[in-house]
Amino acid sequence: MKTGFFEEAPGVQSMIRLLSFLSFFVATYIAIYTIMVGADPDPQNMTFFGFFMVGAFVPKFIQKFAEMKLKDNGSSETKTTKISSETKTESNP
Repeated sequence: MKTGFFEEAPGVQSMIRLLSFLSFFVATYIAIYTIMVGADPDPQNMTFFGFFMVGAFVPKFIQKFAEMKLKDNGSSETKTTKISSETKTESNP
């Protein structure tokens, strides 16, 4: 099964990808609007453009580092399961 554009894995929807795409779309709209109107790029438009571009790319970047960190340390579910089983074993000898 092929993974879609807004999916993490086949059948698993990715909200972060959707929101990043929308943020990029809004930043592009702000840039095109500023150019089409012929207005000087005032600080307010550039600030909005910057915030939306950061919002488009930084969350996925952070997610990738978080996933790498989890892979290095093992998944959190595995650690939780190990801790739970150790606690049950110690409390019920």
